[in-house]
Amino acid sequence: MGALVEDMDRPPGTRESPRGGLAFMAAGNLPGRGKYGDNVQKARFCHRQHAGIGVDRLGQLARSMYGHGFATLFLGEVYGMTQDEDVKEKLQKAVRLIQKTQNREGGWRYTPAPIDADISVTICEIWPAGGARRGT
Repeated sequence: MGALVEDMDRPPGTRESPRGGLAFMAAGNLPGRGKYGDNVQKARFCHRQHAGIGVDRLGQLARSMYGHGFATLFLGEVYGMTQDEDVKEKLQKAVRLIQKTQNREGGWRYTPAPIDADISVTICEIWPAGGARRGT
């Protein structure tokens, strides 16, 4: 966890906050609770600025549907734990982008455009969209 803590302490444009936040939550930390709860909280607030667009591993916006999928999954998990209405709104925007960028065959590509598809990107979009639909 040490490397993740160091990663979370970097400035907002340079950390993998949604994926780092997911890792901390997988270890039993919740927003504001647990040994790394403050780090989950940081990831939550950092990501809320970018929700609905997606954040790739370098913090760049709208370039990676992989990053968007993980960011949406993170928001869904946080919303499921907190029922925070602001997080719910961001989650809904993130899911709408997933819906808008699905191609005719039902898949997604690396960029947010409904063209051809890649199976690994498609899985990264189905997983969080399904969770959001179930109300996680």
